[in-house]
Amino acid sequence: MATAGEVVVQLSTSQGYGAARAPGGALDCLRERFGLTARPMYPGADDASLLDWYTVAVPAGAGADAEDVAAALRERPDVDAAYVKPPAELP
Repeated sequence: MATAGEVVVQLSTSQGYGAARAPGGALDCLRERFGLTARPMYPGADDASLLDWYTVAVPAGAGADAEDVAAALRERPDVDAAYVKPPAELP
């Protein structure tokens, strides 16, 4: 069974700003390959460097494992980083 989780993604600007958001980019890959959608981590941020950060919820039973999603994104040239967010712990 696929492991649920949240993937944090930093899009790259090395191929031009917005390349990862364009058709065929990393965000399209999520939809086409995994049926998942990324949400901006800092919507409406004034700092342009924060606009490159997204989160992807990978629900249980989605047919994709959170680690597999992160690994596939890390292979893309339009992604600087992708990792599975560790679960929250009680203090």
